[in-house]
Amino acid sequence: MTNNKLLLSLAVAATFALSACDQQSTQADVAEAQQEAQENVAEARQDAAENVAEEREDLRDDMGDRDMNGLDGERADVADAQAQAQYEVAVAEAEAQHKVAVEKAQTMPEGPEREAAIAEADAALEKAKADAEAARAEAEANAEQMDENADAERM
Repeated sequence: MTNNKLLLSLAVAATFALSACDQQSTQADVAEAQQEAQENVAEARQDAAENVAEEREDLRDDMGDRDMNGLDGERADVADAQAQAQYEVAVAEAEAQHKVAVEKAQTMPEGPEREAAIAEADAALEKAKADAEAARAEAEANAEQMDENADAERM
């Protein structure tokens, strides 16, 4: 009888030890996901800023070569670059939030709550991507309209 109690106590202690170890591992995974997410968003912002800066530099260069009416196409290019940059940053942020949310969900015990948390994270990612795409499409349409208006004024 005493051996059974001892074995049971050891089994319970081992289970708690493994659970604590697994929880620490999972918390480390969440922290790692947060760090990677921040790095990815920062990289997307940097790339976006560089792309927009290049388009603005092209616009400034062209300002010396043409009259102001000829610059509307260049302005549209800058607007397109800004729209693309905003889209890329929004998607990077959404993917970062998704990764962290999924890692946090993985810390939950397996079951319907965990699956619901993952499904919620997936749905939030898809919505954010759709919103970013809609915003980009609207901005590009505005830039195209700007370009068409400039063409019509030249005629």
